[in-house]
Amino acid sequence: MKLICLGDSQTFCYGLYGADKWTSILGENLGWEVINAGINGDTTGGMLARIKRDVLDKKPDIVMIMGGGNDYIMGCDQSVVRANIMAMVQQCFIAKVKVYVASQIHIHPDLVKDEWKALANLEEVNRKTEEQSIWYPNFCNAFPELEYINLQKLYAEEVGDERKYTRDGLHPNKEGAKIIAKILTNVFNVL
Repeated sequence: MKLICLGDSQTFCYGLYGADKWTSILGENLGWEVINAGINGDTTGGMLARIKRDVLDKKPDIVMIMGGGNDYIMGCDQSVVRANIMAMVQQCFIAKVKVYVASQIHIHPDLVKDEWKALANLEEVNRKTEEQSIWYPNFCNAFPELEYINLQKLYAEEVGDERKYTRDGLHPNKEGAKIIAKILTNVFNVL
């Protein structure tokens, strides 16, 4: 099986390298080829622009789409994020690729560098990603072939105090990446 994970820096695993990335651990756990198509700083618009080249042209069996945080940091409206996600999902459907959408994990504004705090109201970013995680099940109900992974909820339940598992308030540390891989291994292991 080939799984491609499309997203931003939470998917890219900013600050982690090689075998420490959750995508690498996930591939090892499943015995699958797992390709990390995360790009630091990417928005859902950027993901949509590159989905053909970075994902569909590589003929995956499964795609997992996870993004939106950078859109919200830049002040985008939720309708833009939702439209971009819908367009990516539709492109996967046309290519006859199984697709999952996943919510992003929370950020911790008090741990974020001042330079990033100056860019956006990070509490508002969390609020919008939380609303996005509530919207996803309704979106998925409209498309029976679409699967939702509430990574935000599963991660929070697994780690308890998320602050111990972040490297900078925005991205998981090495231990957090192991937990994400464990959660997703359980999700995909049923296939």
